[in-house]
Amino acid sequence: MLNKKVLSCAFEKTINIEWHKGQFTTNNFLHILIHELGHIFYFYDWETFKINHIFYLKQFLEQKINNLNKFAELDKEKVLRIFANSNYGLSDDDELLAEGFAYWLLTKQSIQTKIWAFWNEYFTSYLPQIRNKKERKCKWC
Repeated sequence: MLNKKVLSCAFEKTINIEWHKGQFTTNNFLHILIHELGHIFYFYDWETFKINHIFYLKQFLEQKINNLNKFAELDKEKVLRIFANSNYGLSDDDELLAEGFAYWLLTKQSIQTKIWAFWNEYFTSYLPQIRNKKERKCKWC
């Protein structure tokens, strides 16, 4: 089992400062670790299936929100920003997905929101359908 000293980060002071400013959603190491796994997930899907998560996430959200609210026109960029739960998640597409991935995995059942439900449906239902339609393109998979 890993102990806290092993997991402590050289940038702990910086992380704490940025967390207090609202840059990060947490200063919890587990969240940071899951966030980094989100990056691995993102790049695996790109290398293996050529899936651009941001493209498909925008498509998924547009479909869900149009179905719910019957909007005639929807600004995908603005809707996507709703799902960024930190300033860091707004910094670029990779960070948005990694923050969303961590949020999805780490949110306790008692505090899950509609946004969590969208992330859950994206990762557990919509994305597997996209993967099934794509053929593997990864040379080492």
